Amino acid sequence: MRKIFCVTYLVFLLFSYGDCGLSRSLSNEDMKECYFRLLCELNRIEDFQETAGKIDPQLTEKIWIWIEEIESVKGPNIIENWSKYKAVACNNPEEMKEKRFNEFFQKGSEYWLEVCMNVLSKNCKSTEESVMMMVELFERHFENGNCEKKEVSKKSGGRNIFG
Repeated sequence: MRKIFCVTYLVFLLFSYGDCGLSRSLSNEDMKECYFRLLCELNRIEDFQETAGKIDPQLTEKIWIWIEEIESVKGPNIIENWSKYKAVACNNPEEMKEKRFNEFFQKGSEYWLEVCMNVLSKNCKSTEESVMMMVELFERHFENGNCEKKEVSKKSGGRNIFG
């Protein structure tokens, strides 16, 4: 099961980050740390709520289903629910944050694989556009200094999402 998760996660990340400059050096840890920095430390819930409001409504609905399954916070995509989600997610111990972050990405990866069985379908294109909007959110925060990428070095055994 772990191997399936790793392959699914890698495929999702390869396609979702493949066209942006961020992809070449963004590690899983960078992504997780940025997410929780934005959510917990910087209280950027408006950014998440706004982005979720711009993406495919079907994906937004799925995101809130996953949030409910993982953190027991119900949607819809309104700022009050993001605030509730923040209160729950940010109070988790570090190991639980990581577990739940990975669980969320697993659900997202499985959804992406499902809708993109036909890569030319309207649902696949809409999902890919939505993922790129989310990537752009993170890119902005890496570029403006709200999030930092760690140096990834092959010599030190460092890894990024591409190995």
